[in-house]
Amino acid sequence: MVVVQKAQIARIFSLFVLLFSAVYSISDSRAAGSDDVPDTSGPSYIDVPWLTAPVLYKGVVRSYVIFEIKLQVASNSDAEEVMVQMPRLRDAFLRALHRSSIVRNDGSGALDFDSISQRLKKSANKVLGEEKINQVLIVKAIRSAA
Repeated sequence: MVVVQKAQIARIFSLFVLLFSAVYSISDSRAAGSDDVPDTSGPSYIDVPWLTAPVLYKGVVRSYVIFEIKLQVASNSDAEEVMVQMPRLRDAFLRALHRSSIVRNDGSGALDFDSISQRLKKSANKVLGEEKINQVLIVKAIRSAA
């Protein structure tokens, strides 16, 4: 009986060692080759914490708009770099939103989403030093009273 249990323990131990070796071998080969393989995962989207901007009428704040935006980058490696720079990006975004009007010039008072998006993209790529941001997506815009 004792001999059978020792044999079973030896088989289980051998199986464990074999399994561990296989897993280690696979993860080691992936890590070693990770720099050689280009990142082809497609675009990544990065959430930016809420941004607030004033809506001005004749120099007076009429309301505020709270934006939820996402940044589209080409790859995961670009996404990591953008995340590291997020404090500087948020600063640039807030400056861009407060620098000039966020509403259309047609008198309707409607938000100018195209202009806002373009300004934020330009600001982001200026901070990053190259064209890392492909697109700025405005996911939500909530207007509140002043």
